[in-house]
Amino acid sequence: VEEDISEDEGEDRESDALFPPRIVVMGEDEDEEEEEEEERERSQSVTPLVDKTMYFFGQFERGGGCDWKVSTPGVKRHSRLEVKKDERKRIFVKIQALHPGYKLAPLMLNGELIDDKDLYPLYHDDVIKIGNHTFKFKHEARIRKKQRSKRRRGS
Repeated sequence: VEEDISEDEGEDRESDALFPPRIVVMGEDEDEEEEEEEERERSQSVTPLVDKTMYFFGQFERGGGCDWKVSTPGVKRHSRLEVKKDERKRIFVKIQALHPGYKLAPLMLNGELIDDKDLYPLYHDDVIKIGNHTFKFKHEARIRKKQRSKRRRGS
């Protein structure tokens, strides 16, 4: 499922090289002050999304085919991140639930349930929650405009 990607005016695409997209393992505490969150991020696990085009959340880490371990009994790969570059070398990351309706550890994006197999674009500081596991997407080149009220889905 592809999404029509519109260009964000005034953003420096060179920041993709300086600040690549990355996933930060946040743990279970989401309600933190910004300074405390930045300090905690430095001490948490950070995975730059630069080596592959597919990354997986699931029950078995590293040798089992998943990049981040989450509690998903009976489901090897829970959800995935897809990393793409457009013709201008801009990096875009999308998330997809591989098992929609999985009740034990549903995929949540910024507090909203992802209960289908569409790809959803990720923006800087988006929060991914799977069961009691929380991750934060960081990518300074993909900051959501404040007037954008609704996330666009792939069609």
